[in-house]
Amino acid sequence: MRRSAIIAGVCLGLLLCLSPCGRGAETPPGPPRAAVKEQAPDFTLKDIYGRTVNFKAYRGHTVLLVFTTTWCPYCKQEIAELKQMQKAYKGRLDIVAVYVNESTRKVFGFARQYQIPYTMLVDPEGEVARNYGIIGVPTRVLVGKDGSVICWMCRSLDKNLDRLIAAQK
Repeated sequence: MRRSAIIAGVCLGLLLCLSPCGRGAETPPGPPRAAVKEQAPDFTLKDIYGRTVNFKAYRGHTVLLVFTTTWCPYCKQEIAELKQMQKAYKGRLDIVAVYVNESTRKVFGFARQYQIPYTMLVDPEGEVARNYGIIGVPTRVLVGKDGSVICWMCRSLDKNLDRLIAAQK
């Protein structure tokens, strides 16, 4: 009995530490995980209207990928900031939210409730999130015009975004 309680306690502790809804550590702007530019994995998902969207279509654009969910409180808090970014960087930055392990129906209702103006894609099985190495939400990934990852887990983009966009050729 005591052994079961210890095992349950350890599992609960690990679960809380690895919780998928957390702030996470921030990586400074720059190439993620390696000293060379890493290409963002391509993917194809459906948007909330059922249209197929291939990430390759965004080549030539600077894209902020936001891996998120409808239930995460931090994800909900950042919607206002993303809306402001959408207005401030219109024509220079595309925001694409990827809703992980969610249904299209739920995300569609969420979009209406929060009046979200940017592209919303649904990753129902979390496959795209796994390919990007996402371990918690919200997670932001800034992708350059050439398809390379500029910033991984970028939290303080407000300080660096102008410079990062200007550096894109």
